[in-house]
Amino acid sequence: RADNRSDIDTMSSQTVKDSNGVEREIELDNPADAAGTAHSIGVLSMTAPKGREISRKVVNPSCYISHRQKNEGSGMCAEEKACARRYSKVLLEEYLFRKMGCYDMDKQDSVLKYQLEYILCGKGSDWDNLEGTAERMLVWREAVNAAYVFSDSEKIAEAEAMAAALSAVTMLPELLEPVKISILFAWSFLESMQDIKVLLNGGKEPVVKTAGTWQTNLEDIVNIGGALKDDSGGEGLDYDEYLAAMLYLESEDQVIMRALDVMEMDIRHTPGNMYFCMDRCLDNLMADVSIEGALGHDYMIRRRYGYYYR
Repeated sequence: RADNRSDIDTMSSQTVKDSNGVEREIELDNPADAAGTAHSIGVLSMTAPKGREISRKVVNPSCYISHRQKNEGSGMCAEEKACARRYSKVLLEEYLFRKMGCYDMDKQDSVLKYQLEYILCGKGSDWDNLEGTAERMLVWREAVNAAYVFSDSEKIAEAEAMAAALSAVTMLPELLEPVKISILFAWSFLESMQDIKVLLNGGKEPVVKTAGTWQTNLEDIVNIGGALKDDSGGEGLDYDEYLAAMLYLESEDQVIMRALDVMEMDIRHTPGNMYFCMDRCLDNLMADVSIEGALGHDYMIRRRYGYYYR
């Protein structure tokens, strides 16, 4: 995506040589330039639903378990750990979505409202974590939208017609192709911003676009902020499902440690627990697990785990 953005930014002017070999710069007046300007404003500032207040809660991440030296426990043996990790990532994510808040189901009584976004991004404020999540979603959407727009002959023809109408291209026909490409990238950026706005409004977006699910018009690339619509419909995946996919692709160890950060935040927020630490909350644990099989067989498993101090 960084390469694509560079293509847009660098097409605002072009250096050419006249008949005497003297170089001069001509302005292209490229409509794709507006995409670069819009991106510098910030994704969340442009796509947050009107009338919805974004949480400004803040924390200092360095105060929590993922940023400090930890007490260590005896843990599981290698064989148990390998068995446990076989399904642990799926179960971990299910647990997180049941117990923790995120943008569209924020926790009012927690230190951070957007806890899952913190686990994904690790920033010190709800705004920054939601902004970081929206930025990642934008990268995903731009990739698939650019792939589609470059395969649609009608959209390519529209972009070529817009490029051909520029006076600089009329003077220098060799600029037609690079200007057309920058316009197509700008269009995929506009469509991706609309996707993010739909998701933040509670709507859905398909993983891959078609002519029927494409939402934006080419002429709107010159006014991206004004062209975005507060739409909450659509088909495909919603915000939570995109967030779940991004969390699944993160390092499991990082997800676990940031989840422990969130637990520490909320426990310290309760009376008498302002110094609570997850790695000091127990010394030794023995648990009996009773399992009843579908064929009527009962199983009992006993496990003991504890911390040792160095």
